[in-house]
Amino acid sequence: MTTRCADLTDVIQLASDRMQNITLSMLDLGVSVGDWQMGLWAEIKRSYIHTMAHGRGGWDFVTFEDRQRVTTLLREEAKYLMGFAQQTGNGDLTRGEITSRVNMYAAHLQQVCWDIATGTASEAGATHESRHTQPAEHCDDCVGYEREGRQVIGYFPEPGQGSQCLSNCKCIKKYWRITIGGWTEVNNA
Repeated sequence: MTTRCADLTDVIQLASDRMQNITLSMLDLGVSVGDWQMGLWAEIKRSYIHTMAHGRGGWDFVTFEDRQRVTTLLREEAKYLMGFAQQTGNGDLTRGEITSRVNMYAAHLQQVCWDIATGTASEAGATHESRHTQPAEHCDDCVGYEREGRQVIGYFPEPGQGSQCLSNCKCIKKYWRITIGGWTEVNNA
């Protein structure tokens, strides 16, 4: 069983494109803020659910706990979206601020995937995790995480959290368990 969180570029881009199209319908075509909010919410839910399966390694591996985890994340997003829609309806945000915030919803999918992948690895027997930079420019936080080596699962924030990179983070996590022969990688995400 493997996950594919390191390869979410196309998933995030597709979600971003869909969310931006919904947003442009409000900004350019006169769709109401309420209809925009409902359309954006539908796309956020669809994207999170799809990413859950991606992080788990496929629909066949999705558990009840995964669904609960994503439901909790979606409740938080619903609160943020409500405030975002209110600010948008009040005219408090510029066009650039609106489109930028919409992109953040799509970029957050990376964190959702890693959250699910960490749960999957733990269930598969992993006891430790490590963060690894990939070919890209990295912030000092990510370089520091990589230098810390293997730590107990839950020690590191998910890629995209707890670093200056935020949703631009290109790091991955690897999961480990101790065996008689030393460290064995589990569920390479």
